[in-house]
Amino acid sequence: MNDRITYRIKFSKLDRIRFIGHLDLLNVFGRAFNRAKLPVAYSQGFNPHQEISFALPLSLGYHSIAEYLDVIFSKEADIEEIKIKLNDVLPEGLAILDVAKTEKGKKNSASTLTKARYEVYLPANSNITENHIKMVMESDIVEVSKKNKKKQESIINIRPDIFELELCEKTLKMLISAGSNKNLKAELVVKYLYSLAGEEYLPHKTGYKRIEMCFNE
Repeated sequence: MNDRITYRIKFSKLDRIRFIGHLDLLNVFGRAFNRAKLPVAYSQGFNPHQEISFALPLSLGYHSIAEYLDVIFSKEADIEEIKIKLNDVLPEGLAILDVAKTEKGKKNSASTLTKARYEVYLPANSNITENHIKMVMESDIVEVSKKNKKKQESIINIRPDIFELELCEKTLKMLISAGSNKNLKAELVVKYLYSLAGEEYLPHKTGYKRIEMCFNE
């Protein structure tokens, strides 16, 4: 057990594969590690599974160039070899961007994640303006309706979880809370801006991309 080594892998999720869910993505990577013949460690117990964990599940349909997973190997492997072997077997739309060996005792990415950066691509006829951005950033309270896992609605103030928000032509750029302690969905910010602009929010006309994740390491 002492020779187990953790690697943090950064990857992109683009194009049509962005429509597969989190559990399917876990299965894709599990098969990819097997096909690449990489020494992934397994958990102990009656139902052993590969030691793979993701920093933060990506909402269905979102593009991303900054996804992270932690994987434990039973023995050390060359970083460049890991990257090449995985890229050879992963399906189109998934690509390994970087691999790093983590220090022993270091917390995993899920427990140290604090913020995430997004770009949101608005339709050409959107009425959201710089003034609406200013209204949000200068306010102390931005109340939105949010459903919990039991589909019960509650009103929450998301303003403390918005750190940066700007509009560049028809692209919204935002830095918001992310992680196990606080996790603000980018869509809630966008819906609020649409309501300020007096427009109906149409999800299929709005594109989302996760640009980066920020960790408190």
